[in-house]
Amino acid sequence: MVFYKKCEICSSKISKLNSYIFNEEFDIYTLKCESCGANYQLRERFFSGIFSDITGILYFILCFGAGFYYANKISSNTTIQVLFIIFVFIVLFIIIDFIEELIIRFITGKYILIKEKKEVKPELNLVKQIRIRIKNIIQRNRYEK
Repeated sequence: MVFYKKCEICSSKISKLNSYIFNEEFDIYTLKCESCGANYQLRERFFSGIFSDITGILYFILCFGAGFYYANKISSNTTIQVLFIIFVFIVLFIIIDFIEELIIRFITGKYILIKEKKEVKPELNLVKQIRIRIKNIIQRNRYEK
């Protein structure tokens, strides 16, 4: 069931590959059932945010490590080395971002049925979740005094 989601309304299989489209009504990307027209929003789980942060750190280390290592082997010209590091940075960014998106969409992501526009919630990464929780704690402490 990695590539399919079972519709909660009509019990048909929804392909996660073909049915993930931009929905103008909700102004987000949704998974749409072709049988009944139900829309599902991708919600990242807590693990997805941690995974995203870890891959960002690993991406930075891998990118500059590989860039500096191979840049010294390719040429002694500083301009060529800098261009090569930038090229490696861009290529690895595209590859790692694509892999991360696939993992979140097919393995760790959870699809929630959307019935009304007010049920649509923006996606939050780990840093934003922590900021919101700290802000709520501070506001709660202000009201208690």
